[in-house]
Amino acid sequence: MSRTVRILNSKVNRYGFRVLTSGVKLDQFKRNPILLFMHNRPMSNREDQILPLGTVENVRLEGDDLIGDLNFDMDDPFAARIANKWDKGILKMVSAGLDPVRFCDDPAMLLDGQVLSTLAESILDEVSVVDRGGLDDAIALYNSKTKEFITLQEGVDLSFIPPITKPKNEKKMKKILLALNLGEGATEEQAVAAIVALQSEHQTLQTTLKAESEKAIILAVDTAVRDKRIKDDQKAHFVELGAKVGIELLNKTLTNIEPAVKPSDFINGKAGVGLSADKKWADLTSEERVQLRADDKAGYVKLFKAEYGYEPQID
Repeated sequence: MSRTVRILNSKVNRYGFRVLTSGVKLDQFKRNPILLFMHNRPMSNREDQILPLGTVENVRLEGDDLIGDLNFDMDDPFAARIANKWDKGILKMVSAGLDPVRFCDDPAMLLDGQVLSTLAESILDEVSVVDRGGLDDAIALYNSKTKEFITLQEGVDLSFIPPITKPKNEKKMKKILLALNLGEGATEEQAVAAIVALQSEHQTLQTTLKAESEKAIILAVDTAVRDKRIKDDQKAHFVELGAKVGIELLNKTLTNIEPAVKPSDFINGKAGVGLSADKKWADLTSEERVQLRADDKAGYVKLFKAEYGYEPQID
């Protein structure tokens, strides 16, 4: 009858931690592959004490499972009784006695339901036949503080196993969820959906603001043309400038441009500080006289007659 057993796997046990089978060192055990009963080791010279049941041969790792073959000492009456119960299926679980080397609370190693750190590296010290396991395995750990093995049963002290340190970003995640108007228990899908909605809202707002800005720029440029601050053929240039620098800077730029002054404004006193309505013909440049003739023929005739004594012929 086959007595091949699974000694250990990397699943979370009912005590809230797990052992990485890939990190179990087997060299020491293979030199003395002892099989005990309920993790009891003979500690005295009493004749009625429980001696080792036998050995565990061909210990190997198959995938995530640590496997071995039980070899009972049939010359020992007690071991023979346990073997008989094993063969009948009454006893059918074993437990690994492990000497911890390194615990790890790396979030990448955590599984659902895990509350204590992962035993990443350990030494297999013994294997025991047990009546009740902790999951698929009843694990016994050696507590270096008390110098004894710890059997995982009700009431035992597991304080030597480090608790899981929560990831540092968990508090940040709570703040993010609150900022998204989600509760602390919100799922990742809900958080992503909220972010996507905000991005869509932001994009819509940006599109609206861009359209409003373009309208404001065109209005400012049209107003500058009307006020004679820029010429009509300069509109495209200033619209492009507004798109680059923004409406506020564009308005400052256009405001600082002096409106074009007609020669007739000199005559009518509209040219500003230092210019009066009694402008004379001699005060005007030739360009201003041409402009005055085009814009204000009556004013042109008035200044010409005052200068030469007769009215000019104007077509």
